[in-house]
Amino acid sequence: MKQYTLSDLHKMDTGFEHRSMLKLFFFGFVLYTLGYTMSVTASPIFIICDLMRLVGIGLFTISSIQMMSFRFENKYLKIIYTFYIIWLITVVLRGFTPNYNFIKTILFDPGSGLFLYFVPLILLVPKPPLFYKYLFSTAIILGILYLIHLGFDGSEFLNNKDDSSRDRLEVFVKILALPCGFLLMTFNYQPKKSQLIAFLVLSTVILLAIYRARRGLIFISGSIFIFTLLIFLYLNKRNIMLIIFSVLAGSLMLSYVITTSGIGDSKLLSKTKERGSEDTRSGVEDFYYADMQIKDWIIGRGMSGMVAAPIGIEVDSPTQDTEKELKQIILISY
Repeated sequence: MKQYTLSDLHKMDTGFEHRSMLKLFFFGFVLYTLGYTMSVTASPIFIICDLMRLVGIGLFTISSIQMMSFRFENKYLKIIYTFYIIWLITVVLRGFTPNYNFIKTILFDPGSGLFLYFVPLILLVPKPPLFYKYLFSTAIILGILYLIHLGFDGSEFLNNKDDSSRDRLEVFVKILALPCGFLLMTFNYQPKKSQLIAFLVLSTVILLAIYRARRGLIFISGSIFIFTLLIFLYLNKRNIMLIIFSVLAGSLMLSYVITTSGIGDSKLLSKTKERGSEDTRSGVEDFYYADMQIKDWIIGRGMSGMVAAPIGIEVDSPTQDTEKELKQIILISY
């Protein structure tokens, strides 16, 4: 089929049906995401969380099917995409188990469930300007939900001795907060309110990541700020944002120097200092390499693929928690 023309996209923007389907799709996505993040809080009401996810699944599934169309800009993309979708189907089928608990898990877990493999289908949804408007709005809504979670559970996240709150923080950041990083790096296209909310969300992320010594989150959120600064310097000659970023970076660097030199004790960086050179990966990697066979390196182990891990991670049983996303991709092969 032919690719969409500007006229086609304009008609979709003004058409009631496509506009309604887009609203249902993003509303269902937010509802599903909120249901999941509520389910990992300290005191979840699972019946409400499950109901929210079920309704969300119904909304974004039905609306996306209504909007999808097998149109591509060139034959090369069409061929590669088709083979990739077929491969993902084989990955899902190789790991599928027909029982209630398994089906519930793959439907309700956005991080390692079934819908992770359906993400490439978004390529089949036509994207008029209205699509991106709703996409940006959804990222802002997720960021606000993150701040609300933070308001309710902030005291737990500041407790360095509570490992469960650390895990919840990472879930909230990865699912709710990080989409604001996309808004921050495209600030030139965002209104001032969206820029402010995105900056506030990512600032709390990097501060909490430093306080809880989450090195991965520090790297991710820090990279977003660095690239945003580079983009800003490339696009603008004004220096107000440069001053803000410089003050933030300078404060963190000064606090780190004071802490490491023994002159003072920065509570913000003390935990990061303790874990700065701690090796939490070698044991996992040793088990990973020992357990993987040649066939596993080539085609993976399917959607439910697991690998042996040190007892400290999960007692005497295999686990998917390899602590490195690249190895996870090789293990499952998606």
